Amino acid sequence: MNSIYIYGTGSGARNYYDNYCQQYQVLGFIDSNANENSKPLYDLPVLPPAALTALDFDVVVLANEYAATFHTLRTLDIPLEKIKFVYYKCLLDVIHAESERHFRQYDNPELPLVAHTSMAMSYQGAAGLEAMYQSEYDYVRFKLLELLAEQVRQQNISGNLAEVGVFRGSFARVINALFPDRTLYLFDTFSGFNPTEREADIEQGYADAAFFVRSNNFLDTSVELVMQRMPHPEQCIPKVGFFPESLHGLEDKFALVSIDVDLYTPMYNAIEYFYPRLAAGGYLLLHDYNHAEFRGVKQAVADYETKHGRLAKVPVPDQGGTIVITRL
Repeated sequence: MNSIYIYGTGSGARNYYDNYCQQYQVLGFIDSNANENSKPLYDLPVLPPAALTALDFDVVVLANEYAATFHTLRTLDIPLEKIKFVYYKCLLDVIHAESERHFRQYDNPELPLVAHTSMAMSYQGAAGLEAMYQSEYDYVRFKLLELLAEQVRQQNISGNLAEVGVFRGSFARVINALFPDRTLYLFDTFSGFNPTEREADIEQGYADAAFFVRSNNFLDTSVELVMQRMPHPEQCIPKVGFFPESLHGLEDKFALVSIDVDLYTPMYNAIEYFYPRLAAGGYLLLHDYNHAEFRGVKQAVADYETKHGRLAKVPVPDQGGTIVITRL
């Protein structure tokens, strides 16, 4: 188990601790304004950055959006391999500043771009502590969800909620928090992809086999882990198994449904089930529609439209290339 210090004491640091304190040995928190009188956080010490030079640890996690915290650590000669980013805004600000500083001498305008790309690749490891779970920190995706929740409430859109493709519950947790008074159905195998559907996407050229190796087929989850993360677990109903068999005859009306299944067949089946049961003004969120690695998602939507008619689709520039579908 890696030993870590979390740089930050605000909401980002607290969220990171809440989500990952079981996975890492959290030794304490780092705060640029800390002193000997700083109060502990979660019964752990809050230390100034300079204290790190005399401490033994594996990683400092930058659980904040401020590039200045990265530069502080580098000034203290903390190795790059011991610094991990959580927020992409922080990472991109660092890369931008570093590339300007190092590559402004080039006369050829194409060379800084090449250098910038090379530098970005060198920082890939620093962004990789939660590489499988990077969508947890997708600002656009989560702000979209907040806005849609506000619309559902303001327009009195009736219906319950669902997520198909829960994995570790990162997105479902926020849905549950935003709708504490509505039932949330959690559809997932909780044991990885359906092998038949996975192999079909590989054979059709919709996905590459290497992805499933990198992601370990999303096996790192369980019903128990997901339910522990839900702020209102009494409102959550796990539906375990391959979709749509896991429906087990469920009939309900839905205000908002997130579908994040990566593959052609479960995406098509999920749209076919949920869209007709969507309340007027309700929303489907289809993750990975414009994602280069999950080409079956877009094909599933196209095939559904060929059979049933055009859908009202709005693309979203989040990390996964989500589209929002509403039912008028």
